[in-house]
Amino acid sequence: MSKYCEFHEDHGQETNACRELKIEIKRALDEGKLEHLVPGAKQGKRATQAKKTYTWQKQDGRNDRPPPPDGHVYMIRGKTKYEKRKAEVLEPWRMVSISFPPVRVVSSDPVVIQARVANFEVGKVYLDNGSSSDIIYDHCFQKLPQRVRDLKRPSRTQLVSFMGESNRPVGEVLMEVMMGEYPFHRIELIEFMIIRTLSDYNVILGRPSMQKFGAIPSTVHGMVKFPTPAGIATIRGRMTWPEECRKVEKVLPRKVEKLQEI
Repeated sequence: MSKYCEFHEDHGQETNACRELKIEIKRALDEGKLEHLVPGAKQGKRATQAKKTYTWQKQDGRNDRPPPPDGHVYMIRGKTKYEKRKAEVLEPWRMVSISFPPVRVVSSDPVVIQARVANFEVGKVYLDNGSSSDIIYDHCFQKLPQRVRDLKRPSRTQLVSFMGESNRPVGEVLMEVMMGEYPFHRIELIEFMIIRTLSDYNVILGRPSMQKFGAIPSTVHGMVKFPTPAGIATIRGRMTWPEECRKVEKVLPRKVEKLQEI
């Protein structure tokens, strides 16, 4: 006797082995259409949906323990040879806790400050933790005196942006950078890449300089903090620059030359 499927009303397979019948039964259970035959079928569907609710979809404000991750995604890197760095011994004044005040108004602007570069006051210095290099743009570098420009040396590094665009620096230069005002100030030697491209900023201080200064910028607060021998320095970001600062001028009493927005 040949096999017969009552669902398809045809010969070829047994009813209990019919795959399409199983799919239809499962769909009917999920929709609660068989609740009169299988008690709890509708509740079971709701429970299944609840399990699929992600942590970020909860709106009740509960602080429940998050579920374990569904998997792991790691970054794939090429083989790179790293030099072993010596452990740096920090001075006691560096080993302090840094805190920020309660947030009253959330800032959405980047942290842009004024800093002293090569003893010049430079405006529009962007603090960017996402940058792996410290950058000075050529339009700003060219406004520094010749004695500073003579420090430029050839660069063998090629910078690559997040979008994969490459830009070869026109050179590199080592200059002193001062952040803060006396006595809450610090001076560090920073290695800059000189980039020739259009930019709204004069300088970008990236992770290398942030690590040297021990600086913690907060875009939410619109400020940056870092330790100094006199205590914690606080610099508030500034997005507007006066029109009269579009020039280089020398401040004789303090012997500090000034380079503002270009």
